[in-house]
Amino acid sequence: MDDIATIPTWHRGPGVLVGDAANATSPNAGQGASLAMEDALVLAKCLRDLPDTGQAPAADELLRRQRAEQVVAGRGCGLGRRARHPSQMPVAAVSRA
Repeated sequence: MDDIATIPTWHRGPGVLVGDAANATSPNAGQGASLAMEDALVLAKCLRDLPDTGQAPAADELLRRQRAEQVVAGRGCGLGRRARHPSQMPVAAVSRA
């Protein structure tokens, strides 16, 4: 199972993609919900803290993209890019599942 390629931008006009729409992980990674919550929290903080809310989508993407892509690639959660049997996963990853 391969991951979906990243998209060039997570926002257009007032629309912003979060969670699996912006950064889908493979189902066995178990990271989809946590990434969606992180995305929503950072976007909310950008909307709250920036004087021009129109800048929030770009700021959100700037703050989130690197971490999200690391998780999708398997570097942020201890899993690889392809599905693995639990016996092949690092012990820390299995205990968190």
